[in-house]
Amino acid sequence: MKKQPLVIAHRGASGLAPENTLSAFEKAIELGVDRIEMDLRQTIDGEVVVIHDKTVVRTTNGWGSVRKLPLHKLRKYSAGSWFNPNFKEERIPTFKEVLELVDGRTTLLLEIKDGSPYHQGIERNILRLVNEFKANDWCIIQSFNDRVLRNFRQKPELNSDVQKLFAAFIPVAPFYGGSRFSYKRVKSYDFAEEVNINYKYVNPRVVRKVHEMGKKVNVWTVNQPKNLEKYYKMGVNGIITDFPDRLIEILGR
Repeated sequence: MKKQPLVIAHRGASGLAPENTLSAFEKAIELGVDRIEMDLRQTIDGEVVVIHDKTVVRTTNGWGSVRKLPLHKLRKYSAGSWFNPNFKEERIPTFKEVLELVDGRTTLLLEIKDGSPYHQGIERNILRLVNEFKANDWCIIQSFNDRVLRNFRQKPELNSDVQKLFAAFIPVAPFYGGSRFSYKRVKSYDFAEEVNINYKYVNPRVVRKVHEMGKKVNVWTVNQPKNLEKYYKMGVNGIITDFPDRLIEILGR
């Protein structure tokens, strides 16, 4: 019997509530997930907020770029009405609000979408909030942006803390155009204990080879029950899904 994978809620339980909202995070916690994946950006006035896209267009009824808007204006937009009218009162949450809500009840997988200088000082501001809430044991840093990873590794004001507080969790971006999965890139992240890989690139051989490197494999984003079961049987260490309830049912929790 294979060891059960971690249940990782993608942007919260985003198949059941609007993504990256307090409702989606609370629903994931109620379901009993092992981790919640979420996306961090920063407003023009330096507030770290939880939203995936560079603009607010897709997930709110507003308009504009996150980094060019102040928090008070972002908060005027509904972040839930697009999903269902019942969520029309949802707003883009601040990272601080999420830390207050979660309070150690599960682990947060913090995806920093763009670091400095695009969001000036975002790495420092995230770390400050993690320290403020004593959330070191239940926060994990990840980013597709190598500059973010370098900042956490090399900048003295970040490096001294991040090495003690975070387990590096590195997503491997999809390589389009039919190119092959890059084991070389995975190997170059010698400090990473886990690798987060798009489902298109995950097969038994990939899982075996990454495990041979001494790293764990997590797959994203998997939603269909037959695929959830497939990757579970494949021996991945974690599955990132919009529907954590489906995975929990398959695992018999």
